[in-house]
Amino acid sequence: MQIASLNDMYKRLQEYNTSLQQYNSKLQSELAAANETLKGVEREKAVIVEEISTLRGQHSLLQDQLTSFKVSRYTILCSFSAPFQRIRFTVSYIFMEALL
Repeated sequence: MQIASLNDMYKRLQEYNTSLQQYNSKLQSELAAANETLKGVEREKAVIVEEISTLRGQHSLLQDQLTSFKVSRYTILCSFSAPFQRIRFTVSYIFMEALL
């Protein structure tokens, strides 16, 4: 009776051990798949970081061009408006003289 009980316990322990080994293999497979996914995410992250860096550089360049354009436009407007202001003043002065 005792030997049969020990044999039964040994058989159950072997089944349990086999079950644990199968579960361990499954976990290792899942871990390997998760690591591959993580590597892919890291590659995508590196590409995105590079694209963001490029876009920041382009944004800075465009911002500088916009500032330069605004300064140029202001300079041009000032240079064109100065003669017209003199003409307006002259026309206004002549008109005032005519009214008097």
